Amino acid sequence: MLSRISTHAYLTNVITEYGKSQNNMAILNQQISSGLKATTFQGLHGSVERVNAFENKLKTTNQYIESNDLIGARLQVMGDSVDNIAKIADDVAKLIIQSKGATEAQFGAFLNIMKANVNNAAAQLNTNIGGSYLFAGGKTTVAPVQVPVPDNAITGTPDSLYYNGDDETLNARVTDTLLLNYGIKASDDGFQKLFAAMNTAIEAYQTGDNSLLDKALDLANQAADGVNVTKSRINGNIVILQDANTYHESTKAYVKGVYGDAVNTDTVAASTELAVNNSVLQASFQAFSRISGLNLADFLR
Repeated sequence: MLSRISTHAYLTNVITEYGKSQNNMAILNQQISSGLKATTFQGLHGSVERVNAFENKLKTTNQYIESNDLIGARLQVMGDSVDNIAKIADDVAKLIIQSKGATEAQFGAFLNIMKANVNNAAAQLNTNIGGSYLFAGGKTTVAPVQVPVPDNAITGTPDSLYYNGDDETLNARVTDTLLLNYGIKASDDGFQKLFAAMNTAIEAYQTGDNSLLDKALDLANQAADGVNVTKSRINGNIVILQDANTYHESTKAYVKGVYGDAVNTDTVAASTELAVNNSVLQASFQAFSRISGLNLADFLR
């Protein structure tokens, strides 16, 4: 009985350490097999808030990237349309120059070509993706250019009588601190001048008025300048989006790294700790076996 009393505290301590080592080994084996430090928030202890913050940041960053990619795709299509309109503006100017001094009979051929240019310009500005018109401002379900394109209220004076969209300029937040105004409307100055140039040229061909051709040529040249400004805006917005997504990709890589450190198992460290715990467990087991077999006679030897 004295032997059992004298060894009780030590036995209790050995059993406690034995249990701790077993529990630690079970946790480490789970971490190594799953690759995660814990499978529940409770297992992360004081890291829960950090892990939540990392997950929210990754979610927000991915949302920015997806949104920016969609806007970038829209801008690429808009850029292609505006490139085509820029070519139309150049063609209109060349056609007007070629038609100067033409006979009344020749005006008929120029008239048909100019009307075709009007329709082509309208078609480019009525471009849509998935039923969403790109140049209509906020009225994306409405074709922005009326077809057939109406005459200007005053010949030779640009106006937006052809425009069916609204005045809203589409925008999007591309980073936490940057709101990008990326919308281009069919009523923009360069487009108004292009339609005015073509309408004026058509009237000149119909009436044989060469002075109107001079006005039409001036408008066509102004239109080309205005359309080039619009092209620059689109290209600039594409660059801004690319830079924003480069930033987001860098942020994503960084957050993934620190998130991984917070939740993923360091296999080497865990394996080393597992080996240490295994040694402790073996020693505890041996000590327990030896002590449990002792009696008073052993101490009196």
